[in-house]
Amino acid sequence: MKKVLALFSYCIIGLILLGSGQCFAAQSASIIGYTYQHNFKTGETVRFTTTMKNTGDAISNPAYTYVQVVLTNSLTGAETDPAGATSTDSLASGATFTSTTNWTAVAGKYTVTLIVYGSPDGIAETALTRKYGAFPLNVETTVGTETLKVFPTILNLGIIPYGRHMYPVPLEITYDFYLYNILREQKPWYVRIYTDNFTKYKGIKGAVTKDSPGGLVSSDGKYTIPLRVWCLNFPPEDQELGWDSTLSGPPPVDDDTYWKGPILDSGERFENKAAWIRIPDYSEMTADRGTWRNLIGQDFYDTQYRTDTNQTGDFTLKSPFSVYFATETNPASVKGNYSARLIIELYSP
Repeated sequence: MKKVLALFSYCIIGLILLGSGQCFAAQSASIIGYTYQHNFKTGETVRFTTTMKNTGDAISNPAYTYVQVVLTNSLTGAETDPAGATSTDSLASGATFTSTTNWTAVAGKYTVTLIVYGSPDGIAETALTRKYGAFPLNVETTVGTETLKVFPTILNLGIIPYGRHMYPVPLEITYDFYLYNILREQKPWYVRIYTDNFTKYKGIKGAVTKDSPGGLVSSDGKYTIPLRVWCLNFPPEDQELGWDSTLSGPPPVDDDTYWKGPILDSGERFENKAAWIRIPDYSEMTADRGTWRNLIGQDFYDTQYRTDTNQTGDFTLKSPFSVYFATETNPASVKGNYSARLIIELYSP
């Protein structure tokens, strides 16, 4: 009986010592600011800076706190947790601390998560709060270089029939372009298309006005045949007009809804919703981007070509993409040989 009491008494003493030897401060925190630049190339150093505020009790050694950066690859979902975040083991209640983390960039596009970790005893860690970065982090293998390729390099439309006609073989455009400025923000850029026929086009002698040199020009330089272009940046609001370009390809050229745009209540055509867009000549383009013909762009402040089904605007086409051409002639069109110098250009202001 005495042995049992002794054993029981020993266990009680052990429990009392264990309970009284640990007294932890309540830790809590909030993230009040963060910075990181958004565009890098492989191998460069990315620096994340996060400022947190201690909203709990004061902490002191062996307690500590820091901010863990978590990068999630947008394509694969794989997570990267860069090591080496700066931490603090002394922070008064209400005080702030800035934790920094450096990471050697690996190619990919990442979302950024910032997590404040705290340890009350220098051993066990707890996630106190987290915040998601507002901007993705882009890392490319190269920067400041660009490529633009088209296939075929010479497009032969053959015999152009009367009426509206779509050339059935597309022009395939492949591009690779990545450029940022000194602030590591992406620079606006475009792939635009136009003809360069001004020196070739003579117009009809004695005419009061000259037609645009855009399109195809006759061998004698007197006549033109308008040339129109279609790609996935140009479709009108497909569902509204009953045509799904993504599934069905170019809309029919013989329907004015798609060729000229739907009719407004005023009876006029809404040309901005026309899928087939006339190609301008170089001489027609000015500094006003409204006079350009963009096939693709990367300008986050540009709402041109933004629709209900394309919320992010005209910079969403992936490489490569297809471009189709169409012409319009009538019995009064002058027979002959027609050609054009077509320019497809990567442009960055």
